Amino acid sequence: MISTSLALAVVAGFAAAGSLAQPPAWQPDYAVAYKTATLQQKPLAVFIGHGTKGYTDLITEGGMSAETAKMLSQKFVCLYVDTNTDAGQKLARSFEMTAGVVVSDHTGTIQAFRHAGTLTATELTGQLARLAQPVPAPAPVSVPAPVVSASYYAPPSVSSLGSMGYFRSSGGG
Repeated sequence: MISTSLALAVVAGFAAAGSLAQPPAWQPDYAVAYKTATLQQKPLAVFIGHGTKGYTDLITEGGMSAETAKMLSQKFVCLYVDTNTDAGQKLARSFEMTAGVVVSDHTGTIQAFRHAGTLTATELTGQLARLAQPVPAPAPVSVPAPVVSASYYAPPSVSSLGSMGYFRSSGGG
């Protein structure tokens, strides 16, 4: 009885301290996930696998770590594509892979990371950490004002240049 109470207290303490990560909220609809990612300016993390928890099969070395799950939950919009369904097979074909991970940039328009097949937990966590970094705002660019040349006097005529001595010959004689 005491050991059971002690075990429950330890587990409750870890949960309260945030050591147990919340699993990512997996979006099943690509259009909704893409729209959410662009509105929130977060990368879209697409996991392509089969079965209800096929995303765990993509990660070797014991599955998704608490650190990875936390990062996915906080910094990404997550989409799971189940290739056991017709819609999942169609979407996987559009990504040209049967199993793997594809992560967009913050705009949702560029594939910033693509990996077909399984990958280690360390590889996945490292790539996600890199892609979760906020994109710095571009530095303001100052464009110099265009240079405009203006003349308010008529150009001199050839005859007036001659009278000013520009066409004098150097004395032959």
